Amino acid sequence: MVYNKTFKGVLLLLVFCHSIFLFGQSKRDFKVFAVSDNYNNEVKNFIKNNSALESIKILKGFQIDPYKNGEININSIRKNLAKMYPKSDASGVLCLNIENKQYQNLKNFGTNTNEYKHAIIELNKMISTVRKFRPNLKIGIYGMPFRFYYSAQNKPNMNKALDGLLRNCDYLFPSMYILFTNSEIGEQKNLEYLNDNLEVALEYGERLKKDVVPFVWYGIHTNNKKFGSQLIPKETMMKFVDHMKSYSRSGNNIKGIVWWDGQVTENATNPRLLNNEKKVLDKNSIILDYMSDFISTF
Repeated sequence: MVYNKTFKGVLLLLVFCHSIFLFGQSKRDFKVFAVSDNYNNEVKNFIKNNSALESIKILKGFQIDPYKNGEININSIRKNLAKMYPKSDASGVLCLNIENKQYQNLKNFGTNTNEYKHAIIELNKMISTVRKFRPNLKIGIYGMPFRFYYSAQNKPNMNKALDGLLRNCDYLFPSMYILFTNSEIGEQKNLEYLNDNLEVALEYGERLKKDVVPFVWYGIHTNNKKFGSQLIPKETMMKFVDHMKSYSRSGNNIKGIVWWDGQVTENATNPRLLNNEKKVLDKNSIILDYMSDFISTF
C-alpha cells in the first residue's frame, strides 16, 4: 500500500514536471521577429533584452533585382549581404523580399509554363547565392505561400506548386496583413481570412518541415482605398495575433510572427491617394505599446 502511494506520487510528479516543461517549451518556441535596424535605440534594446523578441533583416527587391528586369543579380546580392553581414560566418534570420517579375510569374502562370519554370530557377538561384555567401543564415521568402482573400486567389498555392522553391528555405514567411477593418466586413470575416491563409501555410510547413512565421502589420493594407494605412487599434490587433498564435492544423502551429513596421496614420485615409493632412504615428511607440503586454504572456 505504501509502495503504491509512493509510486503514484512519483508518477504524478513526473507528469506535472513534464507538463511544465512542455508548457514552457511551447512558450519559448514562439518568437516575435522585428527589423531592429528600423527602430531607435530604445526599441533596439527592447528587442535585444527580451528573449521573446528576435531581430530579423530584410534583403529588399532593389538589392536583388536592381535593374528591375526580372532577373536575379548575383553580384548585387553578394555586395549587399557583405554590408549587412560583414563576417562570412554571420548567423541570423534573413527575409528575401522579392516581388519582381519572377515572383509575379509564380502567381500568374501554371506549373507547366516556361514562365513558371524560369521563375523557379531564378528564385532558387537567389536562395543558393545567399547560401553560398553566408551559409549560416536562416532564410525565407516574403509572401509565400501567397496571400488570398477569395478562394480563386489560392490557385497559385495549390497542388504543391511552390514546393520546388520553399523546400530550400528555412522559414515560410506568408503575408497576413489585414485587408479590411472590422467595421467594413465584421471581425468574423477577418478571422476566417486568417484561418484560410494559416491552413494553407501550415499545410506547406507540415509537408516541407518548415517553421511558419507570418508577417503581420498593425495597419490596414494600403490597397484598401478608404482605410488603407489606418492604425489597427491595439485590442483588435493583438486579438488577431492571439488568434493566429492559437490556430492549429494537425497539431501544428505557427512558430512566431514578423512584426512589420510600415507607416500608419491616425485617420481613415490612404496617404498614397489623398493629399489632406494626416498624423503619421510613431512606429517606435507602437511596438513598445503593443508588444509589452503581449510578450509578458509567454
